[in-house]
Order: sequence, then C-alpha cells, then structure tokens
Amino acid sequence: MNPATLAVIRELPCQNPDDLAKAVQRARAAQPAWASLSLTDRRRGLRRLTRRLLADPEAMDTLVAESGKPRYQAELIELFYTCELTRFYTGRVGRRALRDDLRHPLIFVNKRARVVYHPRGQLTFPYRSRTLRFVRWLMRRLYG
Repeated sequence: MNPATLAVIRELPCQNPDDLAKAVQRARAAQPAWASLSLTDRRRGLRRLTRRLLADPEAMDTLVAESGKPRYQAELIELFYTCELTRFYTGRVGRRALRDDLRHPLIFVNKRARVVYHPRGQLTFPYRSRTLRFVRWLMRRLYG
C-alpha cells in the first residue's frame, strides 16, 4: 500500500512458518557459493547490481510507491545512498577494510597485535523494512 495515497500497489499471499524455513534454507545453501567468491568477483557482482538498479525505471517507481516519499527524496535517500555505499565499499576502502592489520601499541614498543578480518557475506537491513521489501522485489525481478 502506498502510504501517501493509500492505493494498493500489490497483494501478496501470507507466508507461513514452513515458507520462512524454506527461504532460510535456500539462503544458507546459497551462502557458501558467495563465500567462495573472491573479493574481485563480489565487487563485480555488487557493482553489476548497482548498474541494473540505476537502469531499471520500474525499480524507482516501486520504491516511490512503497515508501510514499516524493521521487527526489527516494532517489536521494534510498537510491543514491545505496549506490554510493556500494561504490565506497567496493573500491579501495573495501580492499583496505578486509586487509589484515598489524598494530603497534604506543607504550609497549616490543609488543604488536595482528587484526584479521573474516568477511561473513551477510546483508542486513537494520530498521528499514520497506528497503528490505524493495531489495527482495528487485532480486526477484533481476535474478528470477
């Protein structure tokens, strides 16, 4: 439902606990394939998703309808933020963030610590359920 006009956008069937369990099982089955990809392949996939998102006019219409925001606000806050965040973390910063770090404390010169990062390959949406619904819709549209 569009919160601004109260028009029904689409009706979806209710999901039962079995459907949820199957969705979680599919996600867990797909995760090892994503985890086995190199950082270069992950970056390439995320950037391809961003390009498709920008090229799909229906994606923005759906986002505007579901959020009830004016188009300029949806483009700036939702779309631009998502694209910029993807660009930021798939660029040099992403490579630096995943690189092991050797730290030397200021006081104890003869001590050092190595910080090792292990990417977990998860995608989270902390508080924006509309964004999560939009990403689900987009993934179904782009990848079947």
